[in-house]
Amino acid sequence: MTSIDQFTDDIMKLVSKDKLKEAIKEIQKLLKESPTMLKEVVLQSARYNEVTASIHRGTINYTDASVEKNKIRFALMNILQDMSRGIEEKENVKTEVERYLSDREAGKVNQVKIEGDGNINAQDISGSNISINVGSSSAQKNDRHSSDKSD
Repeated sequence: MTSIDQFTDDIMKLVSKDKLKEAIKEIQKLLKESPTMLKEVVLQSARYNEVTASIHRGTINYTDASVEKNKIRFALMNILQDMSRGIEEKENVKTEVERYLSDREAGKVNQVKIEGDGNINAQDISGSNISINVGSSSAQKNDRHSSDKSD
């Protein structure tokens, strides 16, 4: 099984476990250099966020929410299928995807450097090297999992 097939399998497992938010984030990370396909993922992310918000507000019934989430699942599967097809047809896309998957396995994805003078709000970032510089002070965090906490 190629790493691309493994990535697709991993995403399908997330979708089957109803972890749509995680699946969308992984696909977005992979497609960040492919604007056309990324737009489609962003649209599905917006749909998911709206359905989730409607559920929390109590403005959508269970049946309608299930139908919408199934549409999102189907769209994500189509994106994966299109992505696989595009990879087979374009060598540069294949190289980009292989590099991302290799970096992901090595824990190199999402290396982040944040700079500012204060009031910095960073959410949903993880990686092997996260550097935050605020004014003259600096804090650096090295981790491999977003759930790790350090001061």
